[in-house]
Amino acid sequence: MAPGKRILLVSLGSIGRRHLRNIKTLMPGAELCVWRHKPGPAPAEARGLQVVHTAADALAFAPDAVLVSSPAAKHAAQCSPFAERGVPIFVEKPLETSVDKLAGLEAALQRGQGLLFVGYVLRFQPIMAFLKDALASGCVGEIRTAQISTGQYLPDWRPGSDYRDGVSARADLGGGVLLELSHELDYARWFFGHPRSVTAETARLSGLEMDVEDHASIILGYDQRQITVSVDFLQRVPCMTLKVVGSAGTLHADLIEETAVIATPDGQQDLTTPKMEAGNDMYLCQFDAFLDRAFDDYVPQYDASEAADFARFEDARAVLELVDAARQSSLSGKRVSL
Repeated sequence: MAPGKRILLVSLGSIGRRHLRNIKTLMPGAELCVWRHKPGPAPAEARGLQVVHTAADALAFAPDAVLVSSPAAKHAAQCSPFAERGVPIFVEKPLETSVDKLAGLEAALQRGQGLLFVGYVLRFQPIMAFLKDALASGCVGEIRTAQISTGQYLPDWRPGSDYRDGVSARADLGGGVLLELSHELDYARWFFGHPRSVTAETARLSGLEMDVEDHASIILGYDQRQITVSVDFLQRVPCMTLKVVGSAGTLHADLIEETAVIATPDGQQDLTTPKMEAGNDMYLCQFDAFLDRAFDDYVPQYDASEAADFARFEDARAVLELVDAARQSSLSGKRVSL
């Protein structure tokens, strides 16, 4: 199972530590190295591993694959040297903080012709592929509108950590709800295609100590449909819902409960949706899919790995295009055509 591979992990924040645990589970024989930027002792998860502190030393490790979990503002710079060499890269979402930061990375990927796999993990939650297929099969008829809503109170995200120190609350690191909850923009595109326009309003409503927006309402315009995306750092009871209105009925889905129903004039039908045994399953499945594409001799451990439609550079770039357009629309008070 791809023995002896050398894997570099860039940053060990909360998501980086999750990725480290998962890579140990899926590839217990891999040689791991951590590229850390913060001084001081390494987290407990990194004890016994090689640790480097510079880009030169990270390159000298000569990794067979790289997992990048640093703040978004550093992604392009940290990915580019490995992309240039054709090293397979897994990079956490969002890919960067805006489209104009991607030119160097895009050029490096073109030269290296390697894999870039972006961590839009909701694509690996079983209910998401189920809903996408159901909508494509016409379960509600022709789609007219959809409402995507996701929110959770930011100080509740990571108990035991000060939200003010985290990426989410800091503009310089790529925080703010548009980037941190860009999963919803990614799956809006995945389900419904790329829109032709964006209209948005963003705001800071919570009174929390941060210099980024904590709420965004976004309208994605299409020729024959309209998709509304609402994301926030405000809701004390976490929420992840999808409502799709079609010509024949309406689908209501709760992505936390992993449930869905279709309402029609004839009544309501509960859908038999697939469910995860544990929340970490989608992260394991995501890495299984990445490793399967990174290494020819890796044996996938999850059935969904082959089928999952992962986010590529082009997908992640398109999400940033929507983020940039939402920012522009909110500032100008006008609809932005794409």
